[in-house]
Amino acid sequence: MIKYPRIYSISTVGVVMHYNQDYLLHPIRTDFTGKNGIGKSLIADLLQILFVSDKKKITFGTESNKKDSRKIETLPYETSDAYVFINIEIEEDYFITLGVNIPNKKSRPLRSFWILNQAYGKDDNEELIDLSIYKDNIPFHKDFLIGNTIPSIDKLMIHLREEKGLFLRSFSDKPQKKELYSFLFEKGILPINLALDSNLDAFAKVIQSFSKAKTLDTDSDESLKSFLFDGKLDYIQSEYEKHKKSLEKLITDYKDLDTLIDTLESKQAALKKLNILNELYLEAFKEHLCVEYVQLIKEIAEKDKKRKGIEKDLLKADETVRILRTGNPRLETQITQTKKRYQELEQSLEFLNPYKDIFDGIEALKTEIKELDNIVLPPIENEISVNIPNIENYQTPEIKRRVKEFTVLYQKYDSLTGIEDQTELQQQQLENRKNILATKKTGLYDLLKLLTKKDKSSFFGQLISQQKTLSPAQETILFKVLQNVKWEKPENVVSGIRYVNNFEFINKKNIEKDEGHKGYWYNLGGVREFVPETDEKRMFGDIKTLKQALKNQEDKVNKDITRIDKELSEIESFGRGETYDDKLIDVDASLDQRIRDFSQFNDLKLTLGLMQNIESKKEAYQFEISNEEKALSKLEAKIKIPIEKKDIATQIKSLKEKIEILKREEVELSAQHKADKGRLSDKMELITTLKSQPKEYQDTIEKLKTQLTEVIKNFLDFFPNFEFKKIDEKQFIDIERTFVFSEFNDKKTNYIGDYKGVINKFPTIENDPEIVEQVEQKTFNFEVIESILLGSKIKHTQNISEELKQLNSSRYGMFEAIHETMLSIFKQTKGKYNEYHETVKALNKFFKGKKISDKYYFQIEFNAPEDFDIKWINELQVSSQQVYKSGELPVGDSVEKFVEDFFMKATPKFNQRIKFSNLLDPKTYFELKTKFTDEFDAEKPDGSTGENYTAIVLLGIGRLSVVLDADRPGLKFLILEEVSNLDSLNFSTFPNIAEEFGYQILTMTPRPFGSDTKQGWYLHHLIEGAGDKNINYPTPNSYFKTNERREDLETYLKAQFN
Repeated sequence: MIKYPRIYSISTVGVVMHYNQDYLLHPIRTDFTGKNGIGKSLIADLLQILFVSDKKKITFGTESNKKDSRKIETLPYETSDAYVFINIEIEEDYFITLGVNIPNKKSRPLRSFWILNQAYGKDDNEELIDLSIYKDNIPFHKDFLIGNTIPSIDKLMIHLREEKGLFLRSFSDKPQKKELYSFLFEKGILPINLALDSNLDAFAKVIQSFSKAKTLDTDSDESLKSFLFDGKLDYIQSEYEKHKKSLEKLITDYKDLDTLIDTLESKQAALKKLNILNELYLEAFKEHLCVEYVQLIKEIAEKDKKRKGIEKDLLKADETVRILRTGNPRLETQITQTKKRYQELEQSLEFLNPYKDIFDGIEALKTEIKELDNIVLPPIENEISVNIPNIENYQTPEIKRRVKEFTVLYQKYDSLTGIEDQTELQQQQLENRKNILATKKTGLYDLLKLLTKKDKSSFFGQLISQQKTLSPAQETILFKVLQNVKWEKPENVVSGIRYVNNFEFINKKNIEKDEGHKGYWYNLGGVREFVPETDEKRMFGDIKTLKQALKNQEDKVNKDITRIDKELSEIESFGRGETYDDKLIDVDASLDQRIRDFSQFNDLKLTLGLMQNIESKKEAYQFEISNEEKALSKLEAKIKIPIEKKDIATQIKSLKEKIEILKREEVELSAQHKADKGRLSDKMELITTLKSQPKEYQDTIEKLKTQLTEVIKNFLDFFPNFEFKKIDEKQFIDIERTFVFSEFNDKKTNYIGDYKGVINKFPTIENDPEIVEQVEQKTFNFEVIESILLGSKIKHTQNISEELKQLNSSRYGMFEAIHETMLSIFKQTKGKYNEYHETVKALNKFFKGKKISDKYYFQIEFNAPEDFDIKWINELQVSSQQVYKSGELPVGDSVEKFVEDFFMKATPKFNQRIKFSNLLDPKTYFELKTKFTDEFDAEKPDGSTGENYTAIVLLGIGRLSVVLDADRPGLKFLILEEVSNLDSLNFSTFPNIAEEFGYQILTMTPRPFGSDTKQGWYLHHLIEGAGDKNINYPTPNSYFKTNERREDLETYLKAQFN
């Protein structure tokens, strides 16, 4: 039974020796045979290129007699591009194609590719069967040719899509190939995920081990470890190397720590004492300066204030004298002129007031005339003349308003008669409408009374009481004719009242339907009355609904009454000239509230008369203006100032104010004239007294300022960060200055003496330029001696303890970090060791039961010496909780020596020093050895060449089987390139393995072996070309082979399909 997926065929295009060929592969075994140099082993190299596709990982196993002839770029023969591809049958008759483009330039990359029946990307999720190619469309070497030329892969992509409807996608760089490998793994084409570098490395080594590549020596511990395990352990060593220098520096720093502490403690004691004296001295100095600063500023300010006050008084006195000497004559002239001016103004003001009254009157009349001129009159020439006997009583604004209102109505109704007709029409219609509504309302109230009180003395009430049903015709007659009829003879009789005492008179026989006129003829004892049909809802049609019908009718009547009241209210609002809703008033005429009654019409008639007499009103105004202008001219001649006709009222007001101002000014000037004489005498006497005092004050101030400058300089020199300008003067204003100065002087002497003592105690600073300068300049700055003693790093006394603490803390923290890192690295070492051990166990399990030469078993020994055990790492882990708890290291120990010494203590039996780097390598702790044993576990000393090759192939299969996921489907193939070195007995092992694990076997040998299986196999006999020795014969001899017979492969396959 065929297992899927399987390699159906392998094809070459433009490859040296094979050139353009297609080889079908048997599900179990395919042999490639022919003489040496014909290209058999090249098949193995081509499969390595196809699956590994990484030039750095590919190692060819084929030996050549030409130096450097077997390189990837030499495989294309006389072409820029060569191709190798396989058709993979994923299930019966369905295929995908996988291949690689091999360039003839070293600089160009290998480009892997797939061919599917549709385009596919990493974000797509189609099933593999949907991407597969049916058997009648799978590509072979001829499909890769365009004419007789081999195209580039980009042109090939287009060619396959256009000619066969197939989609080729290529993968050039590492990320792209990882995508290809992930696809092959996820879709079950490959049982191993070659997207992982470790898997790809293992796969490459296994393929190479199948060939004649010199990659595996089974007698070499190092070769076995390299083949079976990932050799990239540099990250463990590099992790350590990253931290080595910093840890070594920590040990060196520790040596200097004790000396540094002693020196710092001595300096600390000296500086602490000196600092105390310095603080006492500076505190006294600062207090002395503060007292001086505050009291000097106060004294300067007080004396300067007095000086300025005297100077100001002198300036005022001088100015006053000057003014008084020149001002008296001028005052006398001013008094005379002021009096004359206000007398002239009083005379003009006497005539200006009546002038204003007449002038305003004339202007008002002119405005009236202009307003009348501007009135636009409607065409009223044909209207009757209306006499207005008292037109002077009507003001212009009223006339304008009336004309405007009249014009709107006049334009609408064309004439006064039209307005009168409209007034009469709408009055008549509204009156009629009110009468109709009042009558209707009375009827509704009567009906409501019947509905609500259920009066049994009425015919209507009896119908309700006895719950009579009526036909539509009867009900129509009831509401239209018989609504107010009494039941039985009434006691109170009035004209027109009616009554009945039975229901016979509303019998249907008294009612005749009139379809033509849509109503009924009602027989009233021989007199027939026509009653039109109604669309009102029925009440007496169904006794069951009578109660609700009565309620509905009551609601309807109330609504109708409300509507009538609303309409009557709107009519009243119209009549009163109030806002109304004309949509609620049901009359034919279009209502105009401006002429709601004849009082408005009479008012319009009056307006007509006013319009007809406007000219006479204007003439009266003009006559009055003429008389007033004569009186105005007489008054104007008596006024001596220019008249401001535009605003005479303001001019009058201004004149009154000027007169009052001038009168007050005269009084004030007279009083001032008298006072100035006395002031002049007083100021002359004051000037004589004050003249010498300002200079005396200024001399004293200059002396005080010199003292203040010295105080400020001391502040800046000794207390640069002290904000002396913000001193609270209340704190120092009352302190005795001489006492503070004496206390400051004593503390300064004590500090300077100790300062010199510190210099003597530490001679190394005695000749320091800054110290020399401090002594010579007598500044004795504490920060300078502190900085020189402690250096720039510590600088200040208070930093000494913190510095020591930080040094210890930094050293401890650094050691802890490195120690933890070392533990982590050695944990990785042990983890990797365990992983290697498990791999060997898995391989030995695989070898179990598989005999070589039908009598030997192949095994790998994993030997860990008792005296050199990786368990010492466990001791390192335990000791990490006990050793160096304080963070200290023995002075002089290196990290490597520490670990190496610890290893010797943990492995006393071994008693040898192992290099630190070897301790990190997990492969240091064991040795690998291969052996052949018989069924009694007796070891065979040496294996034959064939047995050794068999062992290598088994190792390769085992290595690959350990990496593979046994439960996953995928291609599995076995390349037996050294079959000539095997005997038939050992060869027979591999078909069994192939059948057990689902491998396809490909052999490359001049002399193929037979098989002990019942199945046959394919054999391709490669034949040397007749012309070009680098191209084999175009068609190899291909057979279906069994132990008994050989049949042409094409003939065999045709027979199978038929």
